[in-house]
Amino acid sequence: LDKYDVFTDELNAAEASAKSAEALMAKDLSRAENTLNDAVARCQRIAKICTESIGYSAQKTSAKTVIDQARNENAQNTIDAEVKEAEDSFAAAEKAAQAPAYDYAGAIKLLGTAQAAARKGLAAMQLFNGTIDDARTKMTTAINAYTAPDVTPHLDGQAARLRTVLNEMNADFDQRKFTDAQAKAAKGVELAGFHT
Repeated sequence: LDKYDVFTDELNAAEASAKSAEALMAKDLSRAENTLNDAVARCQRIAKICTESIGYSAQKTSAKTVIDQARNENAQNTIDAEVKEAEDSFAAAEKAAQAPAYDYAGAIKLLGTAQAAARKGLAAMQLFNGTIDDARTKMTTAINAYTAPDVTPHLDGQAARLRTVLNEMNADFDQRKFTDAQAKAAKGVELAGFHT
């Protein structure tokens, strides 16, 4: 299991303890049993760590792929918060998996957190690119048209309604309330005179 020879020294020490237990059997059976049990416990601990490291390595590769994708798709710094959370969790996972702790179980949880943050960012970018950015442009264009000097007294109410919807959509998107943001985008586009 220790294919990278990380625990060579510890395994050699466990082997030496097991051999010393053999020599102790003739003199002190109880002490020999304790020495042998200690050697077995060390080997079991190492086997557990090595097994967990396999799952950690697979999860780490998967998390890195999703984080890299989120980083690459982060147009206009739209998902900076999600990318930072993913990167921070990834770094914490790497630290947890290092000696002497070898906390692979904790590291795997942190990698899960990293992947979730990156995926949330990717979902935000998909909504941004598919709906929010276009809706912002259409609503802003309509607000500018409705507040032009030649029409402003007549369309101030419409401009105010559109501003409210635009602000609510932006707030919902920033809070990652995707369904609400999408609904506000559709409403804003309709109020702006653009029909989807």
